[in-house]
Amino acid sequence: LAELKGPHALPVPAVAAKHNTSRTSIYRWKKDMPRLLRLAKKDGKGQYKRVSHKRKLYNEEYTAAEKLAMVRELKGENAPSIKDIAARCGANHRSIYRWKRNEERLIKLVEQQGRGDSKRAGEDPLCRIKEALKLFHAGHYAQQQQDGTN
Repeated sequence: LAELKGPHALPVPAVAAKHNTSRTSIYRWKKDMPRLLRLAKKDGKGQYKRVSHKRKLYNEEYTAAEKLAMVRELKGENAPSIKDIAARCGANHRSIYRWKRNEERLIKLVEQQGRGDSKRAGEDPLCRIKEALKLFHAGHYAQQQQDGTN
């Protein structure tokens, strides 16, 4: 598109033929020049390079203590909005709504169980069964030790 500007500007058909593209594309790009310039960034040589605006991925996991701190920040005076906190922390705003809804569970994990550093702090549906099996195994092993059998 730089070839279309300035005192030595080439006509659109010549630019299209030179770059093996259609005249329609060149005209469309010329019309969209302001938008394309916003998407581009000049490098050190004055040439435009495309800047990718990839959507931010929300793959980061937060500990229960971090989640609780974000939820408690919403309750203070002059509290920021959920979307402001989400943008600042890089979390999805829907996740913060879910954490706010489950605040009591987060308080239980952090303050009562001391599991604030846990990232996957969800309640395990098989937790009671696992605990029962551990107790059974420990009791059975202790009885075997008393009986002297293996």
